[in-house]
Amino acid sequence: MVERSSYFEDLPSLMSRATEFFNLRRKCPARCKKILGGLVFWVLLGLPAASPVHPSDVTVHVESLTIPLARRYPAGAAIYARNVWDLQAFEGRLYVGGGNWDNKGPSSNAGPVPILAWDADKGRVVQEGEVDDEEISRFEIIGGRLYIPGADALESWKLGNLYRRETDGHWRKLRTIPRAIHAFALTDYGGRLYAGLKATDTVPWYVDFKGYGAAVAVSENSGSSWKFLPLGGFGAFEFLQVDGCLYAMDLTPGPGLRQWISKQDREAYYAPAYALDPSGLCFERRPDLDAAHLFPDTPEARERACCVHRPVSFGRSALYIGACGGPFGLYRAGSLHKGKVRTARIPLPPGTIPQDLLIRDGVVFVLLQGPTDKKGIQIRVLASRDLDQWFDLLRFTAPTFARSFEILNGDFYFGLGCTVKSRSEWNPAELHPETGRLLRIKGGYLPALRTYLK
Repeated sequence: MVERSSYFEDLPSLMSRATEFFNLRRKCPARCKKILGGLVFWVLLGLPAASPVHPSDVTVHVESLTIPLARRYPAGAAIYARNVWDLQAFEGRLYVGGGNWDNKGPSSNAGPVPILAWDADKGRVVQEGEVDDEEISRFEIIGGRLYIPGADALESWKLGNLYRRETDGHWRKLRTIPRAIHAFALTDYGGRLYAGLKATDTVPWYVDFKGYGAAVAVSENSGSSWKFLPLGGFGAFEFLQVDGCLYAMDLTPGPGLRQWISKQDREAYYAPAYALDPSGLCFERRPDLDAAHLFPDTPEARERACCVHRPVSFGRSALYIGACGGPFGLYRAGSLHKGKVRTARIPLPPGTIPQDLLIRDGVVFVLLQGPTDKKGIQIRVLASRDLDQWFDLLRFTAPTFARSFEILNGDFYFGLGCTVKSRSEWNPAELHPETGRLLRIKGGYLPALRTYLK
């Protein structure tokens, strides 16, 4: 990780002042003394080790706003469902994802979930509707419209849900995705919509009676109808668009998943990734895209089932976070073509964990969870235009980690979260009361941000 502070950015100025000092040393001792004093003060102030506050520390400027989901999930086990799974800026509002679709753990099966948004102009949370699903895991902007894939429908699994915000601000429910238990991901490619699913009837009945497994649904009419493409693995959790190609991403197997694959005779169906063929209506298994290729320089990723998390496109590359229960690393894929796989792990500051990614105006922003001390958990944001040089944009201390972040009207917003070590044996103390809190840092306190956002 190449980390730059204001000290290093102003190094040419420092050298210029030093040169001025030595040139005037003999001609004007009095002025020379004044320059020396100013130079020493500037150096002591600029060096990170000499100041108790890092130049990018903005803790004093953090605003605590509200917990949007506190009314729906007020206390106790319900606190877990206040986790801000996703934040999405759209048309002047900040949309907040929450709930919990898991069958285990605190606040299991927590639907229906209200569609809430922070209205920056009004300075309050507004409700625009509700989803008949257990969780709002993500928002997607496609074709100028805001979508929510149905994470876990409260109704029959014969159909899954998709929600679309119409131009008048109302949400339309499209209950059209065939056989979907979970709609994990949604993307557009080649003029079509693709939904990544865990669904029924993805393998023959003699492999599994209900055929639970990975599938992709494809729509050529904005979700009104779909073509169902059974893949047969565990689930299509994410999509990656790399070097002009689309990939549906399943889990990379650890020992437990390998045992499941063998027990269910799924070797002919399962793959950690599936590549879309040129027709746009068929996926090819890619068993070669294993943990060693998707999560390079990460030996521990081969010991557990892992997945691609929070992917974003950056030019013809894709950036994504690796996750095995929790996030563990940041990766870049430049090519996933057979025999030409190019992936790399991006170094991060020691003691940090990536939580979220944003692309704005050709800039990558990475949300990091840092070390914990008596004051709380350090939260950091890094920024880069080329993935080689990284700028430590800001850092602050919060009572718990930030799970997601967004930029709205030039201001940074953060959604706080909590986690549990075991969904079957969780401890109430793990459910931090500040879970779901929105924090804001106004852009005026981040002058360096102007060098990154147009």
